Amino acid sequence: MKLTDKDLMPFGKYQGRTMEKVPAGYLLWMADQSWSIQWPDVKAYTESCRKVLEKQAEKEHVNFMRDYCDNEQSVEY
Repeated sequence: MKLTDKDLMPFGKYQGRTMEKVPAGYLLWMADQSWSIQWPDVKAYTESCRKVLEKQAEKEHVNFMRDYCDNEQSVEY
């Protein structure tokens, strides 16, 4: 079965979310793991849109770091 953005993630931390709502970094990480062959539909979905996911993952990382750094500056020791 070929997955689309509207299909549900079949396993893991994001099980039950639509594929478009699963963080790009998670999908890329998963696809690079040896055990991902157990989920060929998810791996194929990730590989078919890898370039877009890589751009999204970069944005996710930048946003995370910005939020993390903002929070670190507001912490009093």
